[in-house]
Amino acid sequence: MACASTPAANECVNAPLICDLNGYCGNTSGSYTAGNTSGLGNFCGSIENNSWLSFVASGTSASLGFTSGGCQDNSAGIQAVIYASSNCTSFTEVSNCESQSGGSGTFTITTNVNLVPGQTYYVMVDGFAGNICNMQLLTAQAGVALGQQITGPNQVCPGGPGVLGASSTASSYNWTSTPAGVLP
Repeated sequence: MACASTPAANECVNAPLICDLNGYCGNTSGSYTAGNTSGLGNFCGSIENNSWLSFVASGTSASLGFTSGGCQDNSAGIQAVIYASSNCTSFTEVSNCESQSGGSGTFTITTNVNLVPGQTYYVMVDGFAGNICNMQLLTAQAGVALGQQITGPNQVCPGGPGVLGASSTASSYNWTSTPAGVLP
């Protein structure tokens, strides 16, 4: 599967809101540094090259499926967890923390507290012991508000800009965009 994804951020405060987590691709590049490491609670490993993504909860629970591969060190993979934070300074772990200490592969992280629908949550991904791996967020299996899917070249993310128009008959809608055929 080919992916075109917004790069994850080095710092939580810059974490991109990913509106289509199904098929999100990224990596644990050595260009990421150990940022936002204080206040992370009982993270399931050491933090060397963490990166951040964010999503908006659509329900009281969320479940994200990951896979990793192409790692520099084949004996380990990645580690990931979901956090709640109002300021990207103090964090509350809201999911299991998964750590691939035995090699790359597939795993799922699932929230273990009730989420607040409409609230933004943060996903931190790190290479196990600094490992550099490719990773893919295979599925947002539940509880993640995805962007409104629009037929055309792009999609509109929640909170993102866009100008849409509509005309209607009793049974259908005709959507338009400004400029024509281009969505932000």
